[in-house]
Amino acid sequence: MRCYGITDTEGGPRALLLVESGVRVHGALALLERRRQRPLADDRVRVGQVSYAAFHACWWTTALGQTIGAWGDTSGDFGRFRAEFAKRLPAFIDHLGDRLAPERRAIYARLMQAWPRLLTRYGTHRGLTIVHGDAHVWNAFHPRDPAKDTIRLFDFDSWRIDTASDDLAYMMGLHWYPGRRRRLERPLLERYHATLLATA
Repeated sequence: MRCYGITDTEGGPRALLLVESGVRVHGALALLERRRQRPLADDRVRVGQVSYAAFHACWWTTALGQTIGAWGDTSGDFGRFRAEFAKRLPAFIDHLGDRLAPERRAIYARLMQAWPRLLTRYGTHRGLTIVHGDAHVWNAFHPRDPAKDTIRLFDFDSWRIDTASDDLAYMMGLHWYPGRRRRLERPLLERYHATLLATA
């Protein structure tokens, strides 16, 4: 979609963004399914995975952290996030009480212990890209005819430099119940990987 202009508003972080209308080609299918509380059909999910592969591939070899964005490990963002997470976690656990099973609590404990190790790959600043950061299927305009056009992603308020798998894990974890995940996860990840290799 073409952008015709953007301007900041006085006294706040909000901005005015003017883009072309895509209603003739794209519809708010995902928003409609959200209101109906239904997951998107498999074919729409496949189109979405391909769109994210193309988006991630586009930024894969860019000079990230230099000309675009900032590294989370050197800017202090990761340290601040970890400290805030550790600060809020006990209150979260207390709030849920016995609704949070012991094995679930153990996952959070293991996460805190593994945090430095999990950031090792990020620290190399290699094999990273720009991620959407809020990659649920409702943040996309779906083509009325998938054979003629592709998905248009929007709402990049949470974008950052990170591992591409963050977007995929977020989308799958939010939208797929276990049975659907077992059925779709491997073929869609293979499709995503093939598209990434062919595009990047």
